[in-house]
Amino acid sequence: MSASNSESESQRSGEEDERTENGHSHEENGHSYEENENVNENGASTWRAGKAPLTPAFPISRVRRLVKSGGDVQWVGVEAGFLIAKAAEVFLEKMVEDAFDKMLEKRQHSILYPHLSSHVASSERLEFLSDFVPIKIPGETALANIKMANQ
Repeated sequence: MSASNSESESQRSGEEDERTENGHSHEENGHSYEENENVNENGASTWRAGKAPLTPAFPISRVRRLVKSGGDVQWVGVEAGFLIAKAAEVFLEKMVEDAFDKMLEKRQHSILYPHLSSHVASSERLEFLSDFVPIKIPGETALANIKMANQ
């Protein structure tokens, strides 16, 4: 190895160390992270705050297989699979954060089905989920509603 190669390698490693010290990029357990310091007025982290992994939480190969299993799509590119996986991850994070807020409003300690269903019912942008996450009602009430609808 020549002297110029070793100098350029040491400069590159010095630049990488500098970026890490400035908090712009990190690497832990083989995953790269970006820092995003979003904090609300109460000092609590928002849903995008903290370390956001550059690799999606859902396996890209499984996401691609799931998309192809619908029958309409025959091939899904790796980049498209990545974007779909990240979009699903961000959507799920936001939905859970909103359910968490509902949980805090009710002064409870666990996210429960009613927190999710009330959020879906009260959010116009989540209306497409209303058939999958309905608000639970007692069986007697449901039967009475059906009888009234049939009259």
